[in-house]
Amino acid sequence: MPTIIEAKEALVNRIKLRNIDLMLRPLVAEDQPFLERLNAQERGPSYADLGLSEPLLQAMLASHLKAEADEFKAQYPERVEFLVLCQSSEIGRLVLNPEANEFGLCLRIVDLVLLNEVRNKGIGSDLVCCVIDSARALRFTRLLAKVFGANEGAIRLLRRVGFRQQGNADAGVNILLMYPLP
Repeated sequence: MPTIIEAKEALVNRIKLRNIDLMLRPLVAEDQPFLERLNAQERGPSYADLGLSEPLLQAMLASHLKAEADEFKAQYPERVEFLVLCQSSEIGRLVLNPEANEFGLCLRIVDLVLLNEVRNKGIGSDLVCCVIDSARALRFTRLLAKVFGANEGAIRLLRRVGFRQQGNADAGVNILLMYPLP
């Protein structure tokens, strides 16, 4: 079984995608404008309902993105963050974290977000299936995902590819899903 450091290195170098139009590459500082756009698309509608002025809305979105980055850094110190590209265009972000726990060496899908215009086209399923294949090839014992309970689309996607609910996490706000790897 690989160590966490070996697993992290292998994730960066060996995730194999089935769809030839898709590509993953590690996130770099120059990707920040795209992450801001992705965050605005994902969180903007819920903040817009508050009737905030544009400057306040932008400040709220920036604050959320920073808080999320800080949370990921604190909770998932070994995370690997990828930019998802389709035919060289930025379309999303995938964050994975190798971790040792009571199940052995596990891989956690921390975040998978795609632009609205590429959703419901099978890209999320392709990415999750590639993560499953890579986790199996890299000999992880389990694949985990913690999903916001109201994110029905993500829960449906993960269940469709074989994840099973393991209970609630975070006082019932999030759902823990697991994919057992042989």
